[in-house]
Amino acid sequence: MASASPTILRSDCLTIWRAHAAQPDLLGAFCSAPGIHGAGVSDHYESHGRSGSVEWAKWVLLLALGGFIGNFIFSLTDHAGNGFLNPLEWVPVVASAIAVGFLAVPLILRVPRPYIDLCAAILFLEAGVGVWGFVLHAAGNLRGPSLHAYENFIYGAPPMAPLLFPNLMLLAVIGLWQLRTLDAGEIRASRG
Repeated sequence: MASASPTILRSDCLTIWRAHAAQPDLLGAFCSAPGIHGAGVSDHYESHGRSGSVEWAKWVLLLALGGFIGNFIFSLTDHAGNGFLNPLEWVPVVASAIAVGFLAVPLILRVPRPYIDLCAAILFLEAGVGVWGFVLHAAGNLRGPSLHAYENFIYGAPPMAPLLFPNLMLLAVIGLWQLRTLDAGEIRASRG
């Protein structure tokens, strides 16, 4: 299957840009991919003056939430492949479920500042789970069944997979920071 040429993508992008003038929220992520339209989704929102909005923060949280849902599914299915031989294999499953629960709430309800701080603290623990998982996967591969470490890393536990936790933590903290900043600005504005 041949890939689309950059000219076709750029042409489609320009067509969507023209339609975007009439309906600003229809553009979506199609033209926001790096290489087609700049830096990505945040570039799109900054160019329209929305990067400092609650809407922008909730979109960032939604992306992080989707990542943690995927992390939950992959942790569950990958570790179930060996029957959760080691009880520590449940840690990323439970950690992902906790992150999903805590990140879903700000998308549904307006939350107070202490809840945002609690979410941030939980996300830093999630990052710790990811680093710990990296160490466990790498250590398991170093002492794996093969005599060659290379084969253990290729066919064994993926050491980079747990590092999705710290990556998602960074994304979610950006959204939470924005919500916290907006909340602080509203409190100052109401006091006068």
